[in-house]
Amino acid sequence: MPAPKSTRQRSETFGKFEVSRQQFGENNDCGVKAVAAAAGLHYAEAHKLLEAKGRQKGKGTPILQIESVLYELGYKLINEYGQQVDLCVNFLDGFNPKYFINHYPAAHQVLKSVTTHHPERFPKAECWKNRTFLMMTDQGGNIVCVKNGETMDWTQGKAKRANKIVEVVPR
Repeated sequence: MPAPKSTRQRSETFGKFEVSRQQFGENNDCGVKAVAAAAGLHYAEAHKLLEAKGRQKGKGTPILQIESVLYELGYKLINEYGQQVDLCVNFLDGFNPKYFINHYPAAHQVLKSVTTHHPERFPKAECWKNRTFLMMTDQGGNIVCVKNGETMDWTQGKAKRANKIVEVVPR
């Protein structure tokens, strides 16, 4: 049975990011939004920090710049075992999708992958609560922040497969 279509509005935070994006005349800014959401920054602050690292207006944000800014802000990226990981080095060292899927209702534990609509589709799954994740998706190198079970991206409610998931935690 296909997943139900999302009826939720985009998050209030994402709406503010979109207003800022338009004011900056930006596009391809998923990295800016992911950093802002993960670190609790205003869009303009994240934009300035990434620009200082070399991000070009209207271009995608290199993963190394995202990691570097988050690290300078006092965060690290970890896998399900609490080990620090690097988004650039080993593409497979993030969370195993089964970590999340095992928290879903029994009928859905046959799933093979995690998508950007799972936090919304499975709101009772404890794995999303009070935590912050970054998801790299199959959608053209998109990076998405999921914070406290809310997808902070245009992919909210859309089934974009995550090919790497890491948790953002204080260092």
